[in-house]
Amino acid sequence: MQGKRNESPLTVRYPRCAGIDIGKKALFVAVSEEADDENVRSFATFTDEIESMARWLDACGVEQVAMEATGVYWIPVYEILDRAGFEVRLVDPCKTRRLDGRKSDVLDCQWIRQLMSLGLLDGAYRAPDAFCALRSYVRQRDRLIRDRSRQVQHMQKALTQMNVQLDNVLTDICEATQELTVKRHCN
Repeated sequence: MQGKRNESPLTVRYPRCAGIDIGKKALFVAVSEEADDENVRSFATFTDEIESMARWLDACGVEQVAMEATGVYWIPVYEILDRAGFEVRLVDPCKTRRLDGRKSDVLDCQWIRQLMSLGLLDGAYRAPDAFCALRSYVRQRDRLIRDRSRQVQHMQKALTQMNVQLDNVLTDICEATQELTVKRHCN
């Protein structure tokens, strides 16, 4: 018989945590049974409901919150909870997958809370709000430039199909100038 390994049982590292399962229409939130008799609640995804959830979490003494970072539904939840002073962790959904395959919103939020309480979930990096806003502006600008280029190509194609060959006489069909730069054709 081999000697016993010095294994320690899993211990609760974050007793005052919550787990949130985020959906498009509803948030399912679990806290410890000691924090509230009704330890799982659901909230709508509207701002006033998210703020109500933050007040409930505060009343339950929650300090850390873990939630899956899927889609974009987590963004307003994250921002409201972060501003309310909670330590919010965005968690990769692969890290919270249940081994038994059972799935429901209530079971998911309880599972996320349990994993968080044991210290088994690491949060993803999220840039500060100022950087997020700047990134949004830059991405929107890039999108507008790509869209503009695509529309110019559609215009050029339509003109060519109508045998209006403006690109043979203009250097840029979208440029607003005082004078048109005309290519001279010599036959």
